[in-house]
Amino acid sequence: MKWFDYVEDKLIFICINLIGLLLLSFYLKLLGIRTGGILLIDVIWVFVIFVYLLINYHRRSRFFRRIEEQLQELEEPILLADVMEKSPRYDDRFYYFIIRRLNKFFLEELRQKEDEKKRAGGLYGKLGARS
Repeated sequence: MKWFDYVEDKLIFICINLIGLLLLSFYLKLLGIRTGGILLIDVIWVFVIFVYLLINYHRRSRFFRRIEEQLQELEEPILLADVMEKSPRYDDRFYYFIIRRLNKFFLEELRQKEDEKKRAGGLYGKLGARS
């Protein structure tokens, strides 16, 4: 995950915070608070949001990097859901659930095709033996 991609994903969060920051600054100016005090609050707000984004980016990047490493180590990528670590985030758990369901569907389809091949091979073998 690249920093730019992460920031782009968090653009709504950043915009809401910037709007909130501007509204608060305007309100404080109307109350007669000096510009220096308002700037101090603005700098602290921006610093806190930036630190939050950095920490969250680091966590998400590490999570995705581990999944990518696990995928590279697997001989059969279909087993990724079995080795993926569980995430506390709802959206990650939802994607995990989707992957599990797709894997289950794929494995059932694979078993059905193998069973059909065995039945077809067995039927052909019986017919061929009678001739």
